[in-house]
Amino acid sequence: MTDFAEEVAVVVRRNGNGSVLAYDDRERAEDAFDNHREVLRSLYDLVDRRHGSDGEKVARLEVLDDGIGEILVRDGFVRDIETDRALALADDMRHYAEGPESRELVTDGGEDVPEAEQAHPAARNADQLAWAVWSGDGRSRACYAVVADSEGEAREKARERHGDPLDNPHIDGPFQNAEPGVFEFEYITEHRETIVLEAPTEDYARESADANRNYSGQYMETLHSESRRLDTEVNDRVE
Repeated sequence: MTDFAEEVAVVVRRNGNGSVLAYDDRERAEDAFDNHREVLRSLYDLVDRRHGSDGEKVARLEVLDDGIGEILVRDGFVRDIETDRALALADDMRHYAEGPESRELVTDGGEDVPEAEQAHPAARNADQLAWAVWSGDGRSRACYAVVADSEGEAREKARERHGDPLDNPHIDGPFQNAEPGVFEFEYITEHRETIVLEAPTEDYARESADANRNYSGQYMETLHSESRRLDTEVNDRVE
């Protein structure tokens, strides 16, 4: 890669829930580009951020007086997409960098991208998006909390964790800037349980009734509930 005196670097940021792209110098990006958020959002489709360590530079954008010059993505981080698509995304980035009146916006390079696979609009204003992906029915339902830019990516991540195709899947989200985790809820409830037995005395009957309780009974009300976040990482690894 050629070194430029004037450039904005883009790095990958990692945490326990996934990875995002970020400017190495956000203030410089804000000064250099008319819409720095949309420039970064378009770069998501060019950069494969599954690789590299936290803080590693993955791309560099040449800064010109009127926007972006060369867009350089490091070897190993380039997504495998059609050339026309890549050129269209580069045009999008220059459009956002130079302002709304600079040129006509190219959206998808002629590629018909399914809606579920497109980055959700909320991703443009959030560091990361989280989704709740459910599988199964009734009490056997399982919920997978995943970080993804689109509903399709969230579904695929949940399927990988599930190990098999999702059963009757349902997806809630996205949740902006969320931090998925494992949460425990404890409910203290009041029940009504009736036991009828024959006994020689009331005291003996009480002892026998206590010994034969099954604690099912009829639910009356919840008296109190407590919750806490468990010290357990969500298994949403970036391969």
